Amino acid sequence: MEKIREIIAYKNYFGDFLIKQPIKVQDKIFKILKAIETLERIPTTYLKLIPETKGLYEARIQLGRDIWRVVRFFDKGKHVILLNGFQKKTRKDDNNPERDAESFKIGLLLKKAKESRHMTQEELVQIIDKKRTFISRVGCLYINKPEEIDLKVLQEIIDASLHLK
Repeated sequence: MEKIREIIAYKNYFGDFLIKQPIKVQDKIFKILKAIETLERIPTTYLKLIPETKGLYEARIQLGRDIWRVVRFFDKGKHVILLNGFQKKTRKDDNNPERDAESFKIGLLLKKAKESRHMTQEELVQIIDKKRTFISRVGCLYINKPEEIDLKVLQEIIDASLHLK
């Protein structure tokens, strides 16, 4: 594809940021930079004006639940000046009391089910044929990465706790 814009890094700030990122993130950043160079109209999922600024934009990079931003501006429309990048430390759902309450409730239900059957975690592990660390991680995973939990597995654990399997 033909370049519409030229990307220029200001000093070493962007380069220093880029080399510290994992390869998958670097690849995604390069993909977005390529789109900015070649697309006439850049989707707002890639590039968005930073509110209350005069011409500063941020490129938005997301990989899983992790988010990065690269700050830039346009110089006469044909040059994109990269200033710096950063990884966002918080996510929109980091402080989600509803999800925290749900995960607490699931953990409590699992614990009560095991206790009512006088079942240890080791016994539960044998019934569902999983490692002990897997059972321990389910609660943490539900809190930190709920999109990675397979609901069938969660149901399997609860059913096994209740001897419904």
